[in-house]
Amino acid sequence: EEMRSLNASGITCECELHGDGADRLACFAALASFEPNTEPCLLRMVWASSYPFSPPSLQFCSRAPNPLIRDDGSVDLNILDDDWTPSLKTSHVLVGIQNMLTEPGNPDFLLPGCLHNANWAAQRVVTPSEYLPKLMELVVRAVHPEPKVNFNTWPFISGLLCLLRRHRLPDGPEWHQVRAALSALPGALARAAGSVTPTSEESYEETTKQRWLEEVRGFLLFFQVPQVLLAAPAMGNALGDLQPVAPRPPQIPA
Repeated sequence: EEMRSLNASGITCECELHGDGADRLACFAALASFEPNTEPCLLRMVWASSYPFSPPSLQFCSRAPNPLIRDDGSVDLNILDDDWTPSLKTSHVLVGIQNMLTEPGNPDFLLPGCLHNANWAAQRVVTPSEYLPKLMELVVRAVHPEPKVNFNTWPFISGLLCLLRRHRLPDGPEWHQVRAALSALPGALARAAGSVTPTSEESYEETTKQRWLEEVRGFLLFFQVPQVLLAAPAMGNALGDLQPVAPRPPQIPA
């Protein structure tokens, strides 16, 4: 339940027992951005047997542009070091990481001597190919509207569209998961659109629902584009490289 509540913060997780015989718990988490055209990040947390008296270890699998993230993916965040207390939950750590990504220049995070990436502002999120399947699995699972639509997952819809625009998916399990979610979205969209009640002052729930509707419509519209536009990047061409076709003059019989 604690992990499911993280969707409102743009976070989805999958936990499993660590397979090194130390009886530790490991967790992959996908963090979606609330900014447009930004890929989600993938990170991994491991809890040692001394938890909760020591903080979990955390490492980004994606290269995320942030002054607090080192080249090896480790994070210089005070709640993972001196400010750690056993009362902190996993959700507190992940929300803190998400806030760090959302506000990279916040002075509360930029402590003296913690600037590890001076060129962060000129970079974008990059996930190595070996981690893309896990990132795609988590994002698609968050996007899938069955058995019940979660309107808080709208950042994952935007993030999934960004991933699909930038990466080619082989015809394997990840692409099958995308197609399953894609086939379920139109019905969920119709049900959700019919339940919207216009008001003069929209609540947080209605605002979130409206954003979900907008993202789903944009996502489905992307898959209605002619196949030549979808195939262009796969052929090594940018969409701007496509040349207009001049119309043929009509053939007038002599």
